Amino acid sequence: MLSILPRGLHYSGWSTPRVAGFGVHDVLVESDVEDSLSSGLRAREQAKRLEYKVARVAAKKCSVEEVTKLHKELQDWLSSKFKPREQTSSLELSAALLRAILMNHLADSEARAHLNQKIEDMEMSKTKLEGELRSLVPN
Repeated sequence: MLSILPRGLHYSGWSTPRVAGFGVHDVLVESDVEDSLSSGLRAREQAKRLEYKVARVAAKKCSVEEVTKLHKELQDWLSSKFKPREQTSSLELSAALLRAILMNHLADSEARAHLNQKIEDMEMSKTKLEGELRSLVPN
């Protein structure tokens, strides 16, 4: 009793042909593939969300805390296991942009603090000089 079966079918010893490729192992493998596909889709979705957030932060004035939080979120995403290759470069650049924004803020804050200190020093010098001038000029 030899019959020609379509590819993937074989006789299992039972009276009905069994389909090859649908055993327990194959179902588990398919499940893993589906899990990796869905995690890939989630990673792409998260990458798009992060790109949107970066664009929003770059377009408007935000607090340092917001930028810092987004930078950390980007760094966490970049260090994650599942991330789409095509979006990794753009998000690495986005992380660099946020870092530059934070560094610029830090440099600006330090420069302002330095200038304020100089202004205070100059005001103290002015007050001292005015006092000396008053003591030298007779009434």
